[in-house]
Formats: sequence, structure tokens, C-alpha cells
Amino acid sequence: MKSRNTQKIKLLNGITWLLIVDIFIFLISMKFYFAYNVLDPLIIPVKNYTSNISSNVGNFFITLENLNNVSKQNIILQDKIYLYKSKINSLENNKSKTLSISNQLKGNYLNNKYKYIYSQIMYYGTNNTFGYTYLNSGSAQGVKLNDPVVFENYLVGVVSKVFNNYSKVMLISNLNINVPVLINNTNGILKGSLSSSLTVQDITQLNNISLGNVVITSGLDGTFPKNLIVGNVEQVKGSKSGLFKDISVAPAININNLKYLFILKYE
Repeated sequence: MKSRNTQKIKLLNGITWLLIVDIFIFLISMKFYFAYNVLDPLIIPVKNYTSNISSNVGNFFITLENLNNVSKQNIILQDKIYLYKSKINSLENNKSKTLSISNQLKGNYLNNKYKYIYSQIMYYGTNNTFGYTYLNSGSAQGVKLNDPVVFENYLVGVVSKVFNNYSKVMLISNLNINVPVLINNTNGILKGSLSSSLTVQDITQLNNISLGNVVITSGLDGTFPKNLIVGNVEQVKGSKSGLFKDISVAPAININNLKYLFILKYE
């Protein structure tokens, strides 16, 4: 009998503790539920702000990566544009060179006895008194000392110094130049002068020379081909000695307006 009562007491105690635990759990859950309901409206903006910051940071780094890729692509495109521009410039230069050579050959000024070396003008001398220019053709291109220099059918000068890839050209305006010429079938010597004009010497008073007469090379010295145009007579007067005429000649072309010239090689 006593044993049964003991068992009943234990059973009642167990049920009582279970009820206490259930009530405790219920109260705890109610407490946290209340806290969750109270704090959740405050926590949600923080969650949203944090989420936005995280999203913005992610987007920022994605944007940086995209900008980096765009920058790399831009550099590649700029290199391609530079390459294409270089090719276009090269093609245009070749086209201009080919057209210039074609025009020179088409004129058949020297009956195809000479080879033409196309040469770009690199630099002009400081004045006409000792006029000179530099061309981008030299010994590597077959240029030699005393090769004549022309533009179409006009005499420009003569090669006075030769380097590997460029040459110095003494112009017909230079005081040191001497070119055998013809004026109205009369032989004379063309020289540079202190003025912008050229002079022709060794023509006597007996020779008939008129204003406007064309001055051309005679070819007597073997350096300059025959029939290249030098200029036109602009003034004729007697010399101090009375034996010869002082003849002033206006150059046929202005080299300052040119970008290229031709060096002649006899074939």
C-alpha cells in the first residue's frame, strides 16, 4: 500500500514539473515574441540599409571592373586607330609620290634619258644669296655629287654634298653656281646674285636679247641636261666695260612653294 502511494506521489511530482516547464517555456516564448514584435520594425530599416550598402558596394566594384575593361578596350581601339591612320598616311604619301613621278614622266621633258629619284624637301637654307636645301635622298639611293635637281622641266640646282640618306643641294640662286644657258640661241653663264634675281654673264652687246626671253640650259658642260627652263629675262642693260650686257633673270619657280624635287641620274 505504501509502495503504491509513493509511486502516485512521484507521478504527481513529474506531472507538476512538466506543467512548470511548459508554463516557463510558454512565458519565455511569449516574451521573445513580444520582443520580436517590438524590435522588428526597428530592425527592418537597419536590415534594408545594410542590404542597400552591400548591394551598392557590390555594384561599385562591378562598375570599377567595367570601367577598367572599357579603359583597356579604349586603349586597344586607340592603338588600332593610330595604326590605321599611319597606314592611311602611308598610302596617301605613296599616292602623292606615285602621282608626282607619273606627272614628271608624263612630261617626257628629257626624252627618258634620265632616271628620276623622287626626294622630299627636308630643309631650306636661310637666304637666297647662298641658297641651298636638303633632300631626303643620299648615296643609299644612288645620289652622287653634281647630280642635277629639277622640278618638272625647271632647273632647281645641283647636288653639292652627299650623305647616306640625304643630300645638300646648291640652288641656282647661290652665288657659287655656274650654269651654261641659252638666251635667244646665245650662250651665256647663269649665276646667282645678291638680289632675288639671277644674272647671265658673257653675252656681248652684239647679241640681241629682249625682255621676256626664256632662259634655258644649253647642256654644254655635261652636268646639266639641255633645255631645262631657268627663268625669263626681266632686265637688260650695258655693263661697265661696254663689251657685255648685264642681264637679270627672274627665276621660273619659287622653290619655297614646293614639297618635293627630283634628282636626275643619267641612264
